[in-house]
Amino acid sequence: MKIFLVTLLVFSFFSSIFAETAEDKDPVQPITNEDIFSQLQKHQADSTILGINSITFGIATLIISISIASIIFEVTRKHTKEIHNDSKKFVKLTNLLHDGNFYYNTGDYKNAKKQYDRYLEIQPDDTTVLHNLGATLEQLERWEEAVELYERTIQIDPNNAGLRNNLGLAYEQIGRPYDAAITYYRGLEIDFSHGDILNNIGKLYAEKFDNHEMAFSFYDRVINEKLYDGPEDLAQAIFNKAIDFRLRGNYPKALELLNEALVHDKNNEKTLTEKTNTLYNLQQFGEAIQCANIVLKIYPKSDNVLLAKANALMDSGLLLDSIRATNEYILRNPMNYQAYHNIGVALVKFGYTGLAQIFFEQATTLNPQSVDSHFNLGTGYLLLGMPEPALSPLERAYELDPTNFDVNGNLAECLRRQRQWERAFQFYFNAFKINPFSPFILEAMSHVLETLGQRRLAIDCLQLSLDVEDLEDS
Repeated sequence: MKIFLVTLLVFSFFSSIFAETAEDKDPVQPITNEDIFSQLQKHQADSTILGINSITFGIATLIISISIASIIFEVTRKHTKEIHNDSKKFVKLTNLLHDGNFYYNTGDYKNAKKQYDRYLEIQPDDTTVLHNLGATLEQLERWEEAVELYERTIQIDPNNAGLRNNLGLAYEQIGRPYDAAITYYRGLEIDFSHGDILNNIGKLYAEKFDNHEMAFSFYDRVINEKLYDGPEDLAQAIFNKAIDFRLRGNYPKALELLNEALVHDKNNEKTLTEKTNTLYNLQQFGEAIQCANIVLKIYPKSDNVLLAKANALMDSGLLLDSIRATNEYILRNPMNYQAYHNIGVALVKFGYTGLAQIFFEQATTLNPQSVDSHFNLGTGYLLLGMPEPALSPLERAYELDPTNFDVNGNLAECLRRQRQWERAFQFYFNAFKINPFSPFILEAMSHVLETLGQRRLAIDCLQLSLDVEDLEDS
């Protein structure tokens, strides 16, 4: 810039010299010898000045050219530096994205998150990487963070239906089904034929809102309008329909659809697992065990299938094999109450009720809301002839499920053995209201009423129990 200013000053100076040499001439006069001689001398001087001016002009031109070249060089240098910096930035971002994707695809989600975070420090509004980071947070089960990230990403890219789908799934995970539904619908406003959203909103209606007709309408759209990218997506839609039937207790239809889903996605772990559970629900225990073995051969770490296999083994009468399978499951999942409960049930069937109590106690500790575990713990103490320690778990089971026939009946029996006659009658009567055709309850009520001095009512209960037995025999 300095060179350019100096050049302008030089150019202005010589321009003034040129202006001075271009003064106006006098009017034409008669030419004399003196004039001729004078003109010759002046011409010689003018030639000298012109020569000097030409040299000066050349120097000025050279200076201007150098200045322009300097300016061009400076601009080019800065531009080259910017290109170089952009190139280094591009390479760094590319490497971070590559490493993040590599870690994600190999299941190293913590390191994947680190790479995506570093990428976003440089380029915070890259929606692709924001989307990848959201998927990573889902794998890490950091759902609250995933929700915040997807909400921020949607502000940048509000017309991305896939982002709406992921946000809806994250909302479901943190217990916000209505927000999930709204988000899915907004995604469908962007893309009315988005297969994943249709599948997910159908599942939401079935599982959270108990609206199976609406759920089916979404599943059928995916299947009938072929709104899927490949056979796996078609299998997912069929699988969702199967789960809906299974939730409603229609196990034969569920099994039919699960088999259809496996035609399109042969070795899908989730579908095979649900088939195992459905076969178990249908009491086809042998087939359930065979299906579980197929799954475990393909997916040896499939814990849910291992537990389903253990249940099927138990109900098949293969109690020792069931205990082995359940124990293997506990080694992988030491905090799962259901496994401890199942071993307890198997031990009771083997006749080891005292040992079973240890497992029932552990199950109630891990899950204080389990009715079955509290009930079996209390019942186990009754079988061991210990009504006092049986009372607390049976009362807890009643608090959790006051309309359970077995809970009311066993709690009444526990109180009867402790000679708490009035309370015992209360729970026997509760059980009678739930099932008025149980001879055992009627006989027990008759005994309690007689003890309370209500002989006439005791005789009526006893007669009714005999009538029920006769009706059952006939």
